[in-house]
Amino acid sequence: MKRIIAFFMAVMVGGGCSQQIFAAEDQKIVLKKRCLKAHPLVVDEDDQTLLSIYSQVCDKENKDKENMLLTQAAQRFQTLGKDVKSLQLIQQLEANQVHSNALTDTKFLAATHIAHLALAQIRTQQVRFLNAADTYPAAKQLVSDIESAKPESILIEEAKAAQSVTYKADKSHMHPVVRKKTTVVKSAPKPKATAVSPQPVAKQETNEKNPFAGL
Repeated sequence: MKRIIAFFMAVMVGGGCSQQIFAAEDQKIVLKKRCLKAHPLVVDEDDQTLLSIYSQVCDKENKDKENMLLTQAAQRFQTLGKDVKSLQLIQQLEANQVHSNALTDTKFLAATHIAHLALAQIRTQQVRFLNAADTYPAAKQLVSDIESAKPESILIEEAKAAQSVTYKADKSHMHPVVRKKTTVVKSAPKPKATAVSPQPVAKQETNEKNPFAGL
């Protein structure tokens, strides 16, 4: 009997813990009015990661981490595609003399995304080209600036590729050395002179008899 009671108590305790866990997971972060008033950019935002950052910003114990947390908030705005809010927050931080590489990179990403969307609108919706007087020179200058600020790894790869192309081009222009074949013409051997032995003179037989043979 005691074992049965202990079993049911364990089930009830376990069920209660599970309910608390699910309740914690379903609980959403809600910022206080005082926090929203101090940071109007986060009003009407429902991204839990962003709200978690701002809840830490509004915590008085994190006063020394406020600039770092607001930089994270600017990055989160940019990740969510809310580039204007990201730039507004960055402008506020820079006005307070807050500068960092992360903040500058976030500014660049937000600004280029806005430029990309504007260019897409020009080409697809308005079906036109850039203006030769202002928008095209600005875009051309941006491309030039980006070209001069390539990462070191990209520059090394491009240098290797250019070196390989140059080597192949030089190799293709090299004239092969043609070795002339020397043809040796063998003359026919001269016939050897053979000694001709004189032929014996054949004696001619005569039918005349010697008139003095009988003497």
